[in-house]
Amino acid sequence: MYESVAATTLLKKVALRSADLEYVDVRGDPVIWIGACHALYLPGGPPRAAGHVLIWQHGLLTLRLEADVGRERALAIARSVR
Repeated sequence: MYESVAATTLLKKVALRSADLEYVDVRGDPVIWIGACHALYLPGGPPRAAGHVLIWQHGLLTLRLEADVGRERALAIARSVR
């Protein structure tokens, strides 16, 4: 079951300055690639370590891919989303 999330909900990611952070696009969708370990803060929970991640907006959805793959493979996966 899914619950509605209030518009004021905050998702926060924290990465070191040395992190490989890049803004790109996939078929016109805005994309952020974080190619280093970083911290993920979700409402109501403790921070957790996260690895390489690709975050992008596709229509009304915000998608997040965290996997042990490089930037190019992650972008290829994002391009396959319909």
